[in-house]
Amino acid sequence: MSQPQSFAAWMRQVNAAVFARAFVSADDLPDQPYRDWYDDGLSPEEAAGAALEDAGFDEAQEGMSDDFDLFYEELFDD
Repeated sequence: MSQPQSFAAWMRQVNAAVFARAFVSADDLPDQPYRDWYDDGLSPEEAAGAALEDAGFDEAQEGMSDDFDLFYEELFDD
């Protein structure tokens, strides 16, 4: 994927990728070296993954997913 024209456009894509995976904004996560990642050529998806991993999202997501599945089953069980 080619690098967007500007850092601001790249950050919009990072925010979209973070939101798609975690339903939060990159601004809701701990501070990250986003500008360095942009300058190093990371894709927005790579930056989003790194930021979410640093925030512990993968570990927390597993439990959240299980809890959501149980909630969904209880709510819509016929």
